[in-house]
Amino acid sequence: MIVLVVDSKDKEKLPEAAAILYDALSDIEIVTGNVPILVVCNKQDVVFAKRATIIERDLQQEIEQLRRVRKAVREQEQDGQSIVDNADQSGSGYLESLKGKFSFD
Repeated sequence: MIVLVVDSKDKEKLPEAAAILYDALSDIEIVTGNVPILVVCNKQDVVFAKRATIIERDLQQEIEQLRRVRKAVREQEQDGQSIVDNADQSGSGYLESLKGKFSFD
């Protein structure tokens, strides 16, 4: 099991947490091993802390943005490589979609 602790009060750390979560969801060993990932929203009792539902929404948005950026970078890198190199690397290295791979339960 992987436990990711998110500080509900520190909104500036959310992109870092999303990147960590994205990397875990992109790891083939974690995905094929059906390793559960627990996202814990710490400091929920603090005034002005984000609610867990808001953190969930923000994490999903951050992960989707990361997915788009990393996919674009990968495609740009592949444009500079030969067709043979592309065939060896296609289909891995970034999270294609969150659908079916991750949900908040």
